[in-house]
Amino acid sequence: MQIKNAEDLFRLYDFEGDLRLKIRQYLNADTKLLPKINALCLGAEKFKSQATPIYTDTYLLKMEKCLLFIKILKIK
Repeated sequence: MQIKNAEDLFRLYDFEGDLRLKIRQYLNADTKLLPKINALCLGAEKFKSQATPIYTDTYLLKMEKCLLFIKILKIK
């Protein structure tokens, strides 16, 4: 899934009201932030097989200067 705006992000994650406002402000102030988030998500999906298992549903993935924790959720 590609995140195009703050509302896409809020559909995925339930943030509190004050935090929603801050996130919306960050996304409006930094136009390069959304492409970075999308690239990180695509990279995580692509390189998931290279991630180090930490727990049964949690993985650690190192991408350049970033450490990413991935938790696989089963949504019914």
